[in-house]
Amino acid sequence: NSYASPTTRCHVMSRGTIKNKVEKVTLEMKKNLKAAMSEVEYIATTTDCWTAHKRSSIG
Repeated sequence: NSYASPTTRCHVMSRGTIKNKVEKVTLEMKKNLKAAMSEVEYIATTTDCWTAHKRSSIG
């Protein structure tokens, strides 16, 4: 059963709490990525472009 019973105690986070947590994790990831990228001399990038069902997409 994927539903919690009425006696199950759980805490639902507010929108603001989730937003703050996501922002905090995002800033930490950006900081770590910048630190890692500063240690390399070259970076290669690529992209994948296609059309499906008459809609273009870049993935």
